[in-house]
Amino acid sequence: MKKSFLTILIILLSCSIHAQWVESTDILSTSDQVSIGATSTNDYNLQVHGKARINSGAETSDLLNINTWISNSIKYKGTMLNFTSTTDGNYGHFKFIEASDANGLKFSLNSQGNLYAAGKVGFGTTSPQTNLELVSTPYFAAHEANSFVIRSSSSSTPNDNRILGMTITLDGSSNIHSIHQKSVGIFAQSASKWSNNVDMLFYTRGTIEAPYFTEKMRILSNGNVGIGTTSTGSHKLAVEGSIGAREVQVQAGPGWPDYVFSSEYNLRTLGEVEQHINEKGHLPEIPSEAEVKENGINLGEMDAKLLQKIEELTLYLIEQNKEIKQLKEQNNQLSERLKVVESK
Repeated sequence: MKKSFLTILIILLSCSIHAQWVESTDILSTSDQVSIGATSTNDYNLQVHGKARINSGAETSDLLNINTWISNSIKYKGTMLNFTSTTDGNYGHFKFIEASDANGLKFSLNSQGNLYAAGKVGFGTTSPQTNLELVSTPYFAAHEANSFVIRSSSSSTPNDNRILGMTITLDGSSNIHSIHQKSVGIFAQSASKWSNNVDMLFYTRGTIEAPYFTEKMRILSNGNVGIGTTSTGSHKLAVEGSIGAREVQVQAGPGWPDYVFSSEYNLRTLGEVEQHINEKGHLPEIPSEAEVKENGINLGEMDAKLLQKIEELTLYLIEQNKEIKQLKEQNNQLSERLKVVESK
């Protein structure tokens, strides 16, 4: 009899709990609303003020699902936030799913830091126009305008020629480090972990034989540019190979050789030029073959020297033309005198 009475009492208390608020020190609940740490649910089905933890209590693949859809068999409409772990419990995933079925994965982040996004990703914008778009406040100094940064981890090796950058590939292979990738790359390299000198390297793949992925151009830390070479010497641009152009303009330096036509210019005699050639084997002010092989030539400087020689040659021709005209006049005079003598 007592057991029956207790059973009826428990049933009545259960009905009462579902019909009224039940309030304790930390928990306030009704049949469909629960508030923890607060005295009101604010019309939320579940409200927690304070720290919260959900533990599945076992190694499981489904830890927590938060759905905004109503399931009907295996067909779904709406969105779902899904927190899962691997069956051994070592790794976890956070997933955002939106599709007509439960397999429509749009975004995921796992405990190893791997991020997956099925659509366009925007930083600083809610309507990205490309797969990845970053919108940032503009700055007026380059060292402040670091909207996108690729940073290397520290290294215990002081002189490691460390290199870091990014690659653009047209190959669908998942191995982006394969030497067979159809790729181009931009990298930064410094000689040591303490060096402030950083070069920018440009890589392309342009051969079917090893090495496939090689450096083609480099901008040195001092601003010099090397194409096909990493050694620029004192040149702002060094090219290993030929250069083709429809037009090249060289800015002339001081001393353009119009001074040759000045009355104060000391023009060598042809005898002095001949003596210099016999002794040196080249024209005055023109570098020798040995000097050109060792140092090359400066186009602007060499053009000026060649023009100097052309202008000197022009002066020699003018002088010779005067002498020729004078000799012709003398020859004409002698001819006339000879005719007079022969006529007597």
